[in-house]
Amino acid sequence: MRIRAAVIVDPAPATLTRENLALVEVPFQFWRSQFGGPGVGDGSGNARVAEGLPGKPDMHVVPAGHYAFLAPCSAALAAAVPRICTDVPAGFDRAGFHRELNAAVVKHFREQLAVGDR
Repeated sequence: MRIRAAVIVDPAPATLTRENLALVEVPFQFWRSQFGGPGVGDGSGNARVAEGLPGKPDMHVVPAGHYAFLAPCSAALAAAVPRICTDVPAGFDRAGFHRELNAAVVKHFREQLAVGDR
C-alpha cells in the first residue's frame, strides 16, 4: 500500500530534517503552533521546518501553543492536569479550533485521495 497524502501536526523540530523532508513526495498539510510549548520549543523550530518543506504544502499556523492540538479537556482532566488544558494565549477557543482542524484535514484527504480515483 502506498501513502497518497499526509498531515503533519506540530512535530518536534528535531524529528524532521531537510534531508528526510526531501523524501516526502505526497501532498500534505502542515500545522504548527505559533507559540510552541513543551517538546517543540518556542515555535521557531517548526517555522524553520515549514520553510524547508518540499513542494507547496497546505500550511497552517495556529495562533496558540502546542497543547491546543490536544483534544479539549473535560473539567476533571483540566483539574487533574491543568498544564495541558490551559491554552496560550488565554481565551483561545480549543473546541472551535478542533472543529476547524478536523474539517480541514477531512477536506484535504478527500481532495487528495479523490485525485487518484480519476
